[in-house]
Amino acid sequence: MSLINAGDFVDLYHEVQRKGALHIFRKIVSTPNGRIVQEWESIDSFSSDWWTIPAIRRRWNKIISGSEETEYQEYFCSEFLSGKRNLRLLSVGSGGGTAEIKFAMQKCFTLVEGLDISQKIVNHAKEKLKKNNLPVRFFTADAVRYDFGNELYDVILFNRSLHHFFSAEKILLKVQSSLRRDGFLILAEYVGPNRFQWKKNQLQLINDLLEEIPPQYRRRQTGNSIKRKVFRPGTLRMYLNDPSESGHSQEIPQLVKKYFDIVEEKKLGGNILHPLLKDIAHNFRKSDSEACAILEKLFAAEDEFLKTNDSDFLFGIYKKQ
Repeated sequence: MSLINAGDFVDLYHEVQRKGALHIFRKIVSTPNGRIVQEWESIDSFSSDWWTIPAIRRRWNKIISGSEETEYQEYFCSEFLSGKRNLRLLSVGSGGGTAEIKFAMQKCFTLVEGLDISQKIVNHAKEKLKKNNLPVRFFTADAVRYDFGNELYDVILFNRSLHHFFSAEKILLKVQSSLRRDGFLILAEYVGPNRFQWKKNQLQLINDLLEEIPPQYRRRQTGNSIKRKVFRPGTLRMYLNDPSESGHSQEIPQLVKKYFDIVEEKKLGGNILHPLLKDIAHNFRKSDSEACAILEKLFAAEDEFLKTNDSDFLFGIYKKQ
């Protein structure tokens, strides 16, 4: 685990280009909780995160549901809630609200609630509801302090949010109490190395694959530079940017199994794709033949890597013990 390295300066340079020096300065002088809120207030319409690539979304769908066109919300409701009505769902760390709206569209819920610490992102989610007459309520709350209630929900969801809590165990205990007797916990979650401290063999494979990608597909979203190397991020920069980011992520699978029984788990990967495609994912949103061929090669490399390594991202369905 490294406190600081050369990659931190590269990332800082591109972060300043994308968000401005004032945004960085405000984070540095803010409190830890303030930095967390600032990070989640950032609504980036031109995000270049790897999960924005349609081919990766289809890949996840296939892994989870068996069909590239069936998303996990539809799959879960048809497989585990068939014929049920008047159910309640709580999403903890609901962000922009897309996953929650998709759950509400499945018709088995009387109420879908989404809480998030950022008022700005909650307002952004509420804007989406103006186009839909759905039983969804988004509100601002700190999940650590918020009372989930006792046996109040049929489903509780963490969509890439549980790894942001300093004490995932305390949150899971609240979930266990708040779920009804036959309720479900759903995770679509990062469970890889704490603070993105990727292993040496993982980084070596990532950088070998990156070198093979033509320069036009390695062009960063900001500026005109070419992505040339993936570094293990320094823990100091990660803490200064977002203190909540994956501080105890690798402990999540065992903590979940301590309080819940596995219904099913699916490896979503991300070990290769997540670090490699950061800041260059926008180059793969269009389905030109060369981009598709590159992605297929990356998918094959990640599948091979996962044969002998744990998955950094996980989809899981659980019931309380």
